[in-house]
Amino acid sequence: MELIFDLAVLASEEFVPPDDWRAQIAVPTGILFLLGGVFMLLRSNLGTRRAYFLQASSFFGFMLMISLFWALGAPGTPPFQGPQNLPGQPLDYYQEKWVPFAQDSLIAEEPEYADVQGYPETFQDVPAEVDEDFVEDGVEDVQAFFAGDEAGGQVGEDWIPTDVQYAVADNNRPMVAVQFTEPQEDAPLEPDPDGESYVAFGFFEEGNLIFPSLVFVVLSLVGFILHLVLLAWDERQERRHLEEDLTRRTEEERVPTPV
Repeated sequence: MELIFDLAVLASEEFVPPDDWRAQIAVPTGILFLLGGVFMLLRSNLGTRRAYFLQASSFFGFMLMISLFWALGAPGTPPFQGPQNLPGQPLDYYQEKWVPFAQDSLIAEEPEYADVQGYPETFQDVPAEVDEDFVEDGVEDVQAFFAGDEAGGQVGEDWIPTDVQYAVADNNRPMVAVQFTEPQEDAPLEPDPDGESYVAFGFFEEGNLIFPSLVFVVLSLVGFILHLVLLAWDERQERRHLEEDLTRRTEEERVPTPV
């Protein structure tokens, strides 16, 4: 038990950094030993080509079932539990999230967000049918972004949202416009009338968590069908060669009938 606990602690503390050479060769080494060992066993009995077709068909068939579970879920397993992004994309690329942006950003220049250029006339108070927690999450995400280094610290973490406006973009994405104001020095929870203020924006992106799993479903299905067809073709080729060899041996062994 002590050994298991120590391993759990090391794993949680990322004892091996992701850029370490041992971490980088871990997955290729596992694939080599797992798939390579099975391939060599099949190759010793079926030959190189048949072993590859058989193992590839089994692999893609297994991946097809797994990716379907990822995309659609199963009894006791919720959907969208597989890959959350594709190679080269951020981890939250397909997750629902608020996307903060400034009035002078490239996002604000897109036609779908033309209302941003007309602020405040093009925005309104938050409608009653809109969930308050939903809007509060947007305000918090916008403030966290503009308080960070990526946005140059345009607002402070302790600045107070003094005005929140709401609009719907032309692509039906909800938008918020939030005015942040510096707090009073002697009253941190009250905005300073003479302090600095900044207006930031954000739109809500619903995300598409099922998309990475569907990519695996399509790739697995194509790979499974392709290698299954190739496996059947290889078996027919072997059967044809055996029949031709049997016919040739029969003709060679046939004894002429005496006249």
